[in-house]
Amino acid sequence: MVASIKARDDRAYRELLESVRLVEPEVEAITFEPSPDPKQVFMAFEDADRRQFRPHELSNGTLRMLALGAIIASRRSAALRSDVAPGLTMLEEPATGIFVRHLKGLLEALDD
Repeated sequence: MVASIKARDDRAYRELLESVRLVEPEVEAITFEPSPDPKQVFMAFEDADRRQFRPHELSNGTLRMLALGAIIASRRSAALRSDVAPGLTMLEEPATGIFVRHLKGLLEALDD
């Protein structure tokens, strides 16, 4: 989902990065590397010095923030491309592993 957001909608990608930076300020970019299997995508994160680090090097809270940010970004992107209202999104225990102060802004963004 993150790779398709980056490829299709630059604004949504920047919003996604901002949500990740709330919990991991060093992230400057999310990059993707080619894979021998077209069904797989290799994701990496870069800091300001272009040093890469992999998802397994991030906290669970950061990865959850990335996932919630991707959901929000994809909903907004779809709503902008269509005159049809986006579908219902349900999140079970969204606060798990994310500092409440960071979560509040994300959940407000979901409730358009």
